[in-house]
Amino acid sequence: MKYSLPAMRVRPPGPRAKKVIARDERILSQSNWRYLPLVIKDGEGSFIEDIDGNVYLDFNSGAATQSVGIDHPEILRALKRQIAGLATYQPIPGYFYSELVVRLCEKLEQITPGHHQKKVVLGLSGSDATDAAMKLARWHTKRRRFISFTGSNHGLATYGALSVSGYGAGMVRGFSPLVPEVTHIPFPYQYRWEGPKDMGDWVLDYLEGHVFRTIAPADEVAGLLVEPIQGDGGVLVPPRGFLERLAEICRSHGILLIVDEVQTGFGRTGRMFASEHWGIEPDMILLGKPLGGGLPVSACVTKSELMDWPHGSHVLTGAGYALGCAGALSMINVLENQKLCVHASQVGSMMKRSYERMQHEYDIVGDVRGMGLLIGVEFVRSKRSKESSADAAKSVCELAFQQGLLTAYDGLYGNVSRITPALNISAKLARVGLGIMEDAIAETQKAQNRL
Repeated sequence: MKYSLPAMRVRPPGPRAKKVIARDERILSQSNWRYLPLVIKDGEGSFIEDIDGNVYLDFNSGAATQSVGIDHPEILRALKRQIAGLATYQPIPGYFYSELVVRLCEKLEQITPGHHQKKVVLGLSGSDATDAAMKLARWHTKRRRFISFTGSNHGLATYGALSVSGYGAGMVRGFSPLVPEVTHIPFPYQYRWEGPKDMGDWVLDYLEGHVFRTIAPADEVAGLLVEPIQGDGGVLVPPRGFLERLAEICRSHGILLIVDEVQTGFGRTGRMFASEHWGIEPDMILLGKPLGGGLPVSACVTKSELMDWPHGSHVLTGAGYALGCAGALSMINVLENQKLCVHASQVGSMMKRSYERMQHEYDIVGDVRGMGLLIGVEFVRSKRSKESSADAAKSVCELAFQQGLLTAYDGLYGNVSRITPALNISAKLARVGLGIMEDAIAETQKAQNRL
C-alpha cells in the first residue's frame, strides 16, 4: 500500500492546487459543485493524494462510487486482461452481440432482488438508467404519469431524471418545461415530523386519499420511483412498514415499483441491495455509481415480461463497453468473495455507535441515521430548536479536510454530513477518521458557542 495514514504537507489548498483551480474556473463549466478545494493526483484504497502531496482518508468514496476503494488490485487486473484483448471497440447493443455484456447481465439477474426472470438494459450513468425506466414504464403500461418523492435524486443530467428528482429547486430553476405528469409527494423525514401519527403512515394515506383522488388518477400512473434510503436528501431511512405498504399500493393499482439503488446498491447498506432489508421485490431496479468498479456503468433491471419494447426503442452508444463490463464483473466478484456486505454492516455499526455518542455529547449534532456504511449526521443550531445548520455541516467538512479527512454534506437543508467510506475500510482506519471528524465537530461547537 502506498499510504497508511493521512499526512498533511501544506495547508490545503496548496500552491499547485490553487493554480489548477484557477485554470478549472476559466475553462470548465461550473455547473458542478465542489465541496472542497481538492485537486486529486493519486489514490489507493481509502486514501487520496492531492497535487501538493497531502494524503487524505476518504469518507466520501467519490460520492459512493468507489465501493471497494480506489484502484482495487483485482479490478485493475481485470481491466489489464481486457485491455490485452478488446479494449476500445464498442459493441453498441443496437448493432452487434458481446458475450461479456451477456455475462454481466446474467450476473445482475442472479444477484438483484426477486427470483423471477429478468432482463437488463445497460447505460453509463444513473440518469440514463432512470430515463430508460421511464420510457419502458410508459411503453409497457400505456400510462403517462409518474409519482416520485421530494428529496429524491434520480439523476440530474437528463430531462427525465431531472423531472422525477425532488432534491432542490436550484436543480430545476431555468430548465422548464420539464417532463410533464410527474407528481412529487413527501418522503418520511422522521426527525423533522411533528404530526399526530407516524409520518410513513401519513404519507401513504396522503398518496391514496389525496393524490390518487385529486391530482393523479392511479390508473394513469405508469410508475412510482423511490430510493430505499434517500441519500442526497439527507440519508433518510423510512419507518418500519413504509416500503412494504408502498409496494402493496403499487401492486393494487398496477403501478410499476421502480426502486433506485444507484447509491444504496452493492453492499452499501450491509446487504447487496437495500431493498433486501425490507423484503421488497422491485418491478424495476436502477443501478449505477459503484457498478463499474470505478468506471461509468449503469443498468435498469426489470422483470422479463416488462421489457417488451421493440427493436430500436432504446439504444445508447457506449452502453456495454468492454472495460466497463469487465470492471463491473470484477467489482461484484470482490464484493462476494471478500464478504464486504458483512464487513460493511459490522464497521458501519461501529461507526454509527460512535456518531450516536457524539450526538449525545455535542449540541450541534441533532440526529444520526443510516444503515451499513451509509450514515447521515444532521447538524443543528441546538437540539432544543432543531433549527438546521448548513454552516455547521460546512464547517465540520472544511475543518476535517484541513486535518486530512474527506467528507461531504447534503440534505434538504444542506446540513447533513453523508458518510460513505469504501466498504473494505478497516475498523482501525474508520476510527482514525472518526477521531478527525469529532475534533472538527468539537471545534465547530466551540465556535458556535462564541457567537
